[in-house]
Amino acid sequence: MKLILFVLLALVSAQSLQAQTQSLLSVYRFSNRDSPGPVETQKCLDGQEPSDVGKSASIVLGIQVWATVLPDSFSKGPLLAYCRTAPKSHAEAEGLALKDLHDKQFPTDSPLILWGEAFKYGDGVVVKTYLTVFREGAGKIGSQIWKISVRSGQERHTVAVDIPAWTYEFTPIVLGQDLPLETDEPTKYPVYKNPDGKKKLGVLGWAFTVEGRTGDYIVVSLPVKGTNQSQKGYVYAPVKSQKTNEVISFCSAVIRVFNQDWSGAVKLFENVVKYTDSPTTIRINAYLYMAIAREKKGDQKQSLALIESAYRLNPYDKVTVQYLCMSYLSRLARLSEKDAKGDQGRPIIKSIQDLVSKNDVLFSPEDPWLNQVREILASLGR
Repeated sequence: MKLILFVLLALVSAQSLQAQTQSLLSVYRFSNRDSPGPVETQKCLDGQEPSDVGKSASIVLGIQVWATVLPDSFSKGPLLAYCRTAPKSHAEAEGLALKDLHDKQFPTDSPLILWGEAFKYGDGVVVKTYLTVFREGAGKIGSQIWKISVRSGQERHTVAVDIPAWTYEFTPIVLGQDLPLETDEPTKYPVYKNPDGKKKLGVLGWAFTVEGRTGDYIVVSLPVKGTNQSQKGYVYAPVKSQKTNEVISFCSAVIRVFNQDWSGAVKLFENVVKYTDSPTTIRINAYLYMAIAREKKGDQKQSLALIESAYRLNPYDKVTVQYLCMSYLSRLARLSEKDAKGDQGRPIIKSIQDLVSKNDVLFSPEDPWLNQVREILASLGR
C-alpha cells in the first residue's frame, strides 16, 4: 500500500488548509544556542532572514523522523507540521502548541512536539533535541493509555496510568556535512534522480507519494506539473550513528504509539534499548512503551518481561513501579472473581502488596493512583 504524506509549513495560503490541520508531530524550529529567545524569522529587525543552523537542523531531523516512520498501516495524516518558532523549554513548547491549536487562521493539532537547539561544530552541526507530548492534544492515548478494571461483588474498580513520560531529553547528536543543512524550508528538501546524490531532480514540494526505502534513500514519486503523471526520485535520509538512531527511532516509535501501530512501535523501540549507553531514562521509557504495546497485542507474558527489564534499570522509578503493579493487576482482571479471591489470585495479590509496601515512599499519602490500588486490594480481601 502506498503512503501519501504532506509536509506542512506554519505559513501557507488559507486555501491549502482545512479548518484544522491534524498531524502527529510538530517540528518546531531549533534555536541557535546563543539566540536571545523565541525567534520569529519572519520578523527580523533588518528585514532579512539570517543564516540559521537551528532552522536547517530542525528540517533535516524532521525529514529523517518522517522517513523512519513510513509504516504501510499509517492512515492518520499529515505526519509532519513544521513551525518556525523556536521554544526554549518544554513549558514553552506546550504553550506554543496551545497557541497553534487555537490559532484562528491556521489551527494545528499535534500531540507530539520535537524541538531543541543547534550550533555549528567543525563541518557539521551539533543538535540537542527534546520531545514534548502536548497534553491537550494527546487525548486518551496520552492519558490513561493503560486502564484496568477489577470486579469485586457488585463493584467495579478501575485504575489507569498515563504514557511513561510527557517530556523527553536526548543526548546530543551530530548532523554531518553530507546532509542538506542549507535547506530553509521542508518543501525545498532536495530530491535526487538516482540514489547516489549526484544529480538533483527537484524538491519535495507540497505533495508526494512514498514508494519505499533503498539504502540511505527514501524512494518518492513526485507529481509532474500539468499532468496526471509522476516521476520517481530519491530523498537522502540516512541514520548512521547510534545517537542519531536513538533520537529518530524513539520519536518515530512514539508517533507509531499515537497511531496505535503497536507492532511498528515495538520494532523501533528495540533499536533504542539495544544501545546500553543510551540514557537510562530513555531506555526505561522505551521498555515501558513496548510493554504497553505488547499488552495491547494480548501478550501479557512479554509485557511483564519488558517492565521487569525497566525495573532492573531503576527499581526506584515511580512510573516503573506503577507499570509493574498494573501488570499484576492485569493478570487479576483476567480471573473470575472467585479465582481472584482464591488460590490463583492470592500470589498475585501478595506480589502487589509487597510491591506497594516496598515502594510506598515513592508516592505521596494522597496519591490517587496508589489509593485506587489499595481500594482494589481491600475489596478482594473482603
